[in-house]
Amino acid sequence: MRAITQDELLYIATVARLGSIAKAAEELFITRSAVSRCIKKVETEYNTALIKRTPKGIILTPAGEVYVHYAQKMLHDNAEMESRIREVSKTKTGQVMIGTTYSVASSVLPSVFRMLKANNPKIKCGISDNAITSLEDQLRHGKLDFLISLFIQKTPGFKYKILTNEILCIVFPRVCSGEEFPDPVPNLERLLAWGRQHQLPAYLTKSYHLDRQIVDRVLAKHGISFPEIYEMSSYYSILGLVTSGFGFTVAPYLNCMPYLNDRRLIFLPIAWGGAAGTIAAAYSGSTPMTPAARVVLQYCSEAFADTYQNNMFQLKW
Repeated sequence: MRAITQDELLYIATVARLGSIAKAAEELFITRSAVSRCIKKVETEYNTALIKRTPKGIILTPAGEVYVHYAQKMLHDNAEMESRIREVSKTKTGQVMIGTTYSVASSVLPSVFRMLKANNPKIKCGISDNAITSLEDQLRHGKLDFLISLFIQKTPGFKYKILTNEILCIVFPRVCSGEEFPDPVPNLERLLAWGRQHQLPAYLTKSYHLDRQIVDRVLAKHGISFPEIYEMSSYYSILGLVTSGFGFTVAPYLNCMPYLNDRRLIFLPIAWGGAAGTIAAAYSGSTPMTPAARVVLQYCSEAFADTYQNNMFQLKW
């Protein structure tokens, strides 16, 4: 079957809306015969009548109602697509401030900046790297266009665009005291036994950190407790100790990304979806986002999709 043209969709949808071929032709600035030929052509294509002429005007047949339903949807989608393309193409300049955490800034934003450089080089991005409470305060006072973080609940006054569901991994050293982990494919029970055997402490982030609250909730759900826990401020320091064989940790996938190819580590996902939190972009619920900020946010969405959907194969043992 040949492709449906934009004119066919528009002509028949207009006839259906106005209930008259003459009125449709007048509105579209074409002849009545051109509208009639279009309808006849489509009816012949589908081998069924789309309209019925009555003393009170044109009415749709059941097949015509189906055609017009989808015609209106396709016309709407085409108009929206053209509008978005024009908007993006006109967005050649702008300053966008993104609030984020260190893990997002180091793991995902480089991909966003590459897309900007290739497609919108005159949009300039600044980054505020801080704790979530400070970032929310900056957003509230208009100092940020949006912020990206891990969330477990919404803050009043903000709107949210979900970028991905987080994944929580338990991370162990492959070698402890000169002994290599024996199983080719580990499970949680064997890893925890491995840790107890070598008296490995758990290194976790501070108890007031949002990711730590998620970790505690997941561990409680699994009925897991660690006899020895040390708290640290950053996963950079924690994963450095784990890599050296001095302990283990439970960390979000985003924080594990820089280490996924390190064969000294074993990564095992233990929670995903809502249980591990949601990474989202938060923005003002009262101030419209600028066109430049919308472009950058779209690139962020694409970068997270690529990071989580296409790179998950790196979670190997």
